[in-house]
Amino acid sequence: AKVSSIARIPYVSSAKAEALLLNAKKSVASATDEVTQQLIVATVKQIMHLKKTIKTQTEIMAKACSVSEVDLLKTFIGISDYSAIGLMLNIHRQILFMVAMTAITKNPLISQIYQEHVRKGMKKMAAIGLCMHKILRVIYGMLKHNRSFDPEIDRRNREKSVQKRKSRKENKTRRYQDYDSNAPNQK
Repeated sequence: AKVSSIARIPYVSSAKAEALLLNAKKSVASATDEVTQQLIVATVKQIMHLKKTIKTQTEIMAKACSVSEVDLLKTFIGISDYSAIGLMLNIHRQILFMVAMTAITKNPLISQIYQEHVRKGMKKMAAIGLCMHKILRVIYGMLKHNRSFDPEIDRRNREKSVQKRKSRKENKTRRYQDYDSNAPNQK
């Protein structure tokens, strides 16, 4: 829509204005009868009640499932009560995706990994998948060793991995042998 320079109000043609008014008159919001008002108020009260119930049940679930593993998982930035319990119950792709999305914005380690791979040309969804895989490995290590999340441990593990790759590349000849015509024939 065009914007008027005087009032900075979007310009709407008279036909569009009439259509908007007609639709507004037909909408529930314009209803003035008492029955419709009561229905709207009752629906809003139900929604508010359900939101309060969900919040209460989530708090009860968090207290009831306060086991050491859940508390340990919550040390990872991006995992809250709800997602820690969900991960302990069942590693669910949707929960893991939401943990990854939160970790990409709040956890410096995961954010760095994500940004690094996107910068190298990896598609964003593939980089999120890579972060999900990384988070799973971190969670496994936290639970296996019963340790809180520590990015320094990850840094040391990466250095070890680089050293192992370098040592493997240097010793390529050990893997391959010369052709031996006297060797038994494999069929």
